[in-house]
Amino acid sequence: ADTTYRMPTGELCINPPRALKDLNTFRPHDYSLIDVERYFELKGKRQLDYISSQGCAFRCAFCADPFVYNRKWLKLDPERMGEEIETLWHRYRFDDLSFQDETFFSNAPRVLAIAEEFIRRRLPITWAATMRADQCWRLSDDIFAKCKASGLRRVIIGVESGSQEMMDRIQKDIKLEQVFFAAERCKTYDVAVNFPFIVGFPGESDDNVRATLDVAKRLRAMSPKFSTPIFYFKPYPGTSITHEAVKDGFVLPSSLDDWAAFDFVGSIGPWVSPRKYRMIESFKYYQDRAWDEGKGWSRPLQKLARWRLRNDVYRMPLEEVVSHWFYPPEALS
Repeated sequence: ADTTYRMPTGELCINPPRALKDLNTFRPHDYSLIDVERYFELKGKRQLDYISSQGCAFRCAFCADPFVYNRKWLKLDPERMGEEIETLWHRYRFDDLSFQDETFFSNAPRVLAIAEEFIRRRLPITWAATMRADQCWRLSDDIFAKCKASGLRRVIIGVESGSQEMMDRIQKDIKLEQVFFAAERCKTYDVAVNFPFIVGFPGESDDNVRATLDVAKRLRAMSPKFSTPIFYFKPYPGTSITHEAVKDGFVLPSSLDDWAAFDFVGSIGPWVSPRKYRMIESFKYYQDRAWDEGKGWSRPLQKLARWRLRNDVYRMPLEEVVSHWFYPPEALS
């Protein structure tokens, strides 16, 4: 993006955007700058984060990446990754590697080469990465099997909406059939999936929200290793949806302090009514309880939660209140 400086005279100077550079020209990240053992301790597991690519080639209208990276995607070479990750494993002995790429599965031959690097080096780790549903749709079964053999344990597949109308509006460029294809493939290979959704887009109809909840229910019921978190839309600068919202009167933060208080996870926008918010939060609660691998005493609550989901009954969540009296929330997780 453009870089803005304030000159000594008080004049603003806006430099032209800088071109993205080949990631392979940069030195490896220096993990010694952090206390890695303390990092494992805080995470509660020996999981190391690693970034193997930069940017995103897709155009989702709710995301800032198309604006920031101009739909460019750059990546590290598999051979370099294999060497770096093996060196890091010998140094830190982690059990799991979490790729923090925007779209790890963007290039199928590269994905295959990375999996082969892990196998060739006999790295005793599992790994997780981001994947689009259409990428899974196009990925050959042989490559997916190789990924599983190399330690793939989980993928994150953003669905965003259960309504194809909304998917098209937010320019997600995937089809619901591709989502369920990816789910079936991951279930077959015993790969866990996190399927995030977003509700509360400006102008989103109640029918579209219900479609999202329906798809979330279907996916969550397919495998105990599937999760379907639901988030609320937040307007990021530079996105086309935010531009439309501002035209319609929405006011973005105007100072650094305001942006510092910008909560992009836990808050809701003005397009979600209190009634809709309560309904969605109750849905999320029952969705968690319905498929929770809990203890025997939680089975009645599980059955009641599944009944509520089947019948779309979320009002008067008395058992939610009662369960919090008798059991703290962490006991139900």
